[in-house]
This record gives sequence, C-alpha cells and structure tokens, in this order.
Amino acid sequence: MRQLIETIKIKNRTVHNIEYHNRRFNKTREELFGITDYIELNEIIAIPDDLSDAAHKARIIYSKEIESIEFIPYKPKQISTLQIVEAPQIDYSYKYKCREIFDQLLKSAVSDEIIIAQNGYITDTSFSNLVFFDGTKWISPSTYLLDGTMRSSLIDSGEVSCEEIRISDLKLFKGTKLINAMLNLSGSPLIKMDSII
Repeated sequence: MRQLIETIKIKNRTVHNIEYHNRRFNKTREELFGITDYIELNEIIAIPDDLSDAAHKARIIYSKEIESIEFIPYKPKQISTLQIVEAPQIDYSYKYKCREIFDQLLKSAVSDEIIIAQNGYITDTSFSNLVFFDGTKWISPSTYLLDGTMRSSLIDSGEVSCEEIRISDLKLFKGTKLINAMLNLSGSPLIKMDSII
C-alpha cells in the first residue's frame, strides 16, 4: 500500500493552516481508502515540550492509518534558477511519500529546481506550487499537479487568482514565487523571469 505524507508548518509552537491540511488529509483518506471518519490533525499532533519556536515541519506519514509523526527543523531550499521540463506522464493528485519521478527529473536538470510542464501548460515545481506576478496580481496555474494547502488558502483569501498558464505566456510575467505549506506568499523570495531556462 502506497504511503502518503502531510507536511504541516509548526512555528512558535503553533500549527499553521490546519483547516486546509485537515481537508486534504481526510479527502485523501476517503477517496483512496473509502474511510469517512473525520480526523482533526490538530488533536493528533502533540508538539514536543522541547521543540523550539523556530519553524519546523510536522511530517505525517499515513495510509489507512497514521503511521508516524515527526518534527523536522525547516531549512528552506536556496533557489536561483529554474528549468522548464516537459513531463506529461506525472500524476501527483495525491501527496505520495514516494517521489522517485521528481528525483529523476531533478537529476537531469541543470538548474536549482524544475518547473514541470504538461503539454505546454505550467504546473508545479518538484516540491511546491507556483504563483506568477503580472505587475498587478498574483496568478497560480489552474493546471497544477497537487492542490497545495497554501495555494488553496491564498486563492480562497483572494490574494491569488487561478488561470491557465502556457509556457508561451511566461514572457508576460515579472517574476514568480514558490509556495507550499512552509512558504507563504510574503515569505517566499521573488525569482525573476530571466532566471527560468
């Protein structure tokens, strides 16, 4: 049985964006395993007494049941360059623990990180959703691979809109940011479009 993961930001000993993690975690359990009992992850996550106020990842590994929860100090990935890679074969509708396909793509890349395209449409990086700035607003591709929790919350709040973005559209944007459970819109560094190869 394939294992899945849910990664949740813990900072100042506080669980962040939990309603979106609860929604995705329980939706995944229902769709993949037919399990309908609703679990509140904030009631399951026991923050260790010795955990510092610094940012940590609570990494939940699960299938039908929660198998483990670990707390990992967060170290942001330093990214200066992005490379577009066509990978139409990837289906990552669920946050699986096995990431071999992404590892293979990264090994062949000549950049710090990859932007995965499918049939000419922009999706995600190997570990995050993307948002692009057109000079007025932030836009996330509607052709994402994984419906990320941060992405969902930013769209719901109106900070980010959602549109199809083709590779050919990238010239219309001023810059991009990578967002995920650990990286919000304000905290993610801006990457200029000329850093995409």
